[in-house]
Amino acid sequence: MDGRKQNRYLKCSWTPAKDLRRPKRPAVALDCEMADVIGTDGLWSEVIKVSAVDFLSGETLLNTLVFPTAKVKRWKTEITGITDKVMMEARARGQTVQGWAKARSELWQHIDASTVLVGQSLHHDLEVLGMLHTRIVDSAILAAKAIDLPSARTVGLKRMCKEIMNMDIQCINGGMHDCLEDALASRELVLHFIHYPEKLQTWSLVKREEELERKARSQRQRKSKEATAPYQNTWKGKSRVTDTWDDVNHLFDYDDNPEDDHEILRWEDIAEDLGWPHPDTGYDPWSD
Repeated sequence: MDGRKQNRYLKCSWTPAKDLRRPKRPAVALDCEMADVIGTDGLWSEVIKVSAVDFLSGETLLNTLVFPTAKVKRWKTEITGITDKVMMEARARGQTVQGWAKARSELWQHIDASTVLVGQSLHHDLEVLGMLHTRIVDSAILAAKAIDLPSARTVGLKRMCKEIMNMDIQCINGGMHDCLEDALASRELVLHFIHYPEKLQTWSLVKREEELERKARSQRQRKSKEATAPYQNTWKGKSRVTDTWDDVNHLFDYDDNPEDDHEILRWEDIAEDLGWPHPDTGYDPWSD
């Protein structure tokens, strides 16, 4: 682990132990929204909103904005819906808590080490809250285990809710996330897994086949690129293709049929080549 990552985890603390004199909730669904902030050791994610609901009853326990402790580089407004103005106005009204540590303390009012935390890709939420917690039910992990392919991507919460429960989420303002909605959605999804395991099994078989096809398509595209390499020459320091279009079409077995999209490069494939999830921030656009 490099020094920056190591320093990042020095702030983490274990969830307080169970105290019989102060009983806490047995299970809680959790979700956080994050912004990119500038710290002394580089660019990191910091929590800007946290929501928690009782897993058994659906009661809202926590739903508050968190004023960041470092200068914000990017609010990710297109995802969170939160801007500097929104945060400052909420702070002026006394509707924020100050920093990730205070947000964690507010969460700890409702949970202890025995509480089961439920959510989607909870490692991101635990990291920005500086928490170490072992009792976890993660919908992304349950789905990954059902698909049972080490190479499979994490399936996003929105997609799973739609494909498994036919439930639409993140529908406002072009797909912005609502922290409370996502916490409730992960709760519903895990409850669905518990009550209808056959639906998870059927869905996972479909996703497994899709992933195998994606990998096969990626390998075909890679071979196609390798096949075209001998046909590329350099001219004034830039790459140029010297063949005619007939030669290129022959190399790719080009088919004019627009219905055949098996060789179309998807955005997911491009993102994978670019190295998502990000090696520094850990951000993975398919885990939200």
